[in-house]
Amino acid sequence: MILWGAIGVALGLAGGALHLAITRWRASLIVGAHPSLVVVTMPLALLPIAAAVLLAARVAPVAAWLSPVGILAARALLFASQRRQRP
Repeated sequence: MILWGAIGVALGLAGGALHLAITRWRASLIVGAHPSLVVVTMPLALLPIAAAVLLAARVAPVAAWLSPVGILAARALLFASQRRQRP
């Protein structure tokens, strides 16, 4: 049961990190030369999170319930790293 929970957290962490990377790329589109592509690429940011939770649900119900912990951990790690980089 602990192994399935760890797998769920790991899948959530991977999905959350990929979601944040896609979101950052989309933000660069707004600032860059292609702001019209932001609307088209909106569903792309949700795919990694959905895939992580669905894959975790396929593995075990406990993994699916714990995958949001990994998603939140990815956000917390990103915010902590941004806080350290600011002067």
